Amino acid sequence: MIQFYLSKDLAKDLASLPIEKNPPQGEADTGAVIWYAHRVTIMRRKCIIAMELQSRYTMVFCGLTKPDFHNFAQLFGQRLLQEACVITQLQEPLPDADVQLLCELANEVSMEQSFACHSDRSVQSHINQVKEHLEDLVLRGGYPLPESPDDSMRFGLIANDMLRKTKNHKDYFVPLEVYADFWLGMIRHVKERVGSSMLDEGPEGAVSDTQGGGKVIAVDFVKRRRK
Repeated sequence: MIQFYLSKDLAKDLASLPIEKNPPQGEADTGAVIWYAHRVTIMRRKCIIAMELQSRYTMVFCGLTKPDFHNFAQLFGQRLLQEACVITQLQEPLPDADVQLLCELANEVSMEQSFACHSDRSVQSHINQVKEHLEDLVLRGGYPLPESPDDSMRFGLIANDMLRKTKNHKDYFVPLEVYADFWLGMIRHVKERVGSSMLDEGPEGAVSDTQGGGKVIAVDFVKRRRK
């Protein structure tokens, strides 16, 4: 499940979605992956900057139209899958079976999405940095606004390769590495669960965590940066 926390401006653009206006305060659903999303305007085009809470991994959606806002849940799910497949294979290709499992996991994570209005000062600060970087490239660097999924991911590879720091973690970390580690860890977790099930019940009793209504287990995103 994905829990979106939206800025007030973005909530207006996503008014067609079921948005909880006054979410209860306290601990969020520990089974949900939490994303914050903010709407900005660059070159008179509306853009969404979304950022995952733990890894501070960001995805940008630029040049959005009214149909895009209306179909944002589907648009986000598609990009989530595409980017997960790209960043987990930057170092080396994954086996075909792992890619298939990754696709199933990404689809399951984004299958259920909830939306509420809420802000976080630390996340918003990092979103503002991404906005400034995007504006610098487009307004001062002369690069075109990254409107296509491929161009957006190329920008993301740059924006997510910068060191980030939060008050909850003493060490700096790179969002790109942390977020890729999350998905690779999910693959390992499911394969270990399936292997354990096969040992306990035999091949006929093994059931994948991505089928039969099984839940994706939450994994801590933030790890020490790889040397």
